[in-house]
Amino acid sequence: MRKIILLLMTLFLFSSVIAEPVQPENAEEDIAVINDDLTIEPKKLNEEKPEIPYTISAAYPEIVGEKLPKGAEQFNQLIEQRIKTEVEQFKKYVKADMPHMDTLPDDVKKNTLNIDYDVTVLEPKKHTLISVRLNTEGFQAGRAHPYHKYETITFDLTTAKTISLNELFKPNYLRMLADYSNKKLNETLKDKWMIDQGTKPKATNFKNWNLQSDNLLITFDEYQVAPYNFGAQEIEIPYSDLSKVISMKSVIATCVKEEC
Repeated sequence: MRKIILLLMTLFLFSSVIAEPVQPENAEEDIAVINDDLTIEPKKLNEEKPEIPYTISAAYPEIVGEKLPKGAEQFNQLIEQRIKTEVEQFKKYVKADMPHMDTLPDDVKKNTLNIDYDVTVLEPKKHTLISVRLNTEGFQAGRAHPYHKYETITFDLTTAKTISLNELFKPNYLRMLADYSNKKLNETLKDKWMIDQGTKPKATNFKNWNLQSDNLLITFDEYQVAPYNFGAQEIEIPYSDLSKVISMKSVIATCVKEEC
């Protein structure tokens, strides 16, 4: 079993070059090895348009190799599309806000979008799984503070398919996730009034999830379980605590007894 965890910090590089692969100065730290033929490397997108005005800076994972298998190509296309959607949505918001921006002083007419990511590579049951969290911070002119959002994707490189959470667990798993998360958040958060609603056992409350070597990571969005000033919240649930709800047919079944 082999685990690689890669954390990329937000890249504030401003230029008009869009979506071209680069090798950063700390390239060795930013590259995750899948096997002898494939690596995961950061691909960057940087765009600036002073007349609107906005600045976009993004780094997202791309599988690189001399000859990419079908699964790798599909992973790259999937991630690229998610980034494109996020960028286009941001531009749409900014353009729609132009009448408001025209009333602001020039020194506050700033709109920024920054995207980075976390990625974990796992190899349970002869599968290669890539679990990605895209981390987005956006700011629109005149707002009191930036917004943050997360999107997660877990992809089985072996079968060339994305994995859904309900594929990994027995039907009653949401109750287990809800109870565990509610308990942990009540232990750590001082402001508790949003916890019950944000951890109800429904799929939308647990849409941001990632597989790690020994646990399931749940990310709760801003305002989901706590006010903005507390930020997004994370819960790590050990696979051993999920043993009763993990399906024995799922690719993470072996992770209960040993690290993936």
